[in-house]
Amino acid sequence: LEATAADESHAAMGAALSAYHLENGRPISTFMPYCDHLREFGDWYKQLVSESLGKQGKGITPLSARGAVDQHSMLQLFLEGPDDKWFTLVTSDQRGTGIEIENGKIALVKWHIATRDDGTLQIVRRLLEGPKQLIDYKTD
Repeated sequence: LEATAADESHAAMGAALSAYHLENGRPISTFMPYCDHLREFGDWYKQLVSESLGKQGKGITPLSARGAVDQHSMLQLFLEGPDDKWFTLVTSDQRGTGIEIENGKIALVKWHIATRDDGTLQIVRRLLEGPKQLIDYKTD
């Protein structure tokens, strides 16, 4: 690595974080892509880590979870289960425009995923039009 400090190299930072978590009793590395087009990347990550680091009775146990899908089903374990996992969240420049229908009203919204100053992810929602009453769109 040609960085002068660990924080100048993503690979060095990742290696340092892995070593830290292993030394502190967290042998399970949970990789969570928050975009469907990176789903297979999680499978590749598990294979790469298992084959590369799982030797001579040592290594980390890679776990792949799919963002919002597995977050819903596995969040209880992640938050209140044993403190033996660490997480890598991966996202891409996700943006979308769509409609929301709620309480008899319809609205056009635009959303995207952003990172807060503390490093956590948030979904930013912007109202483009509406809300309007659905009944106003009734045709005979």
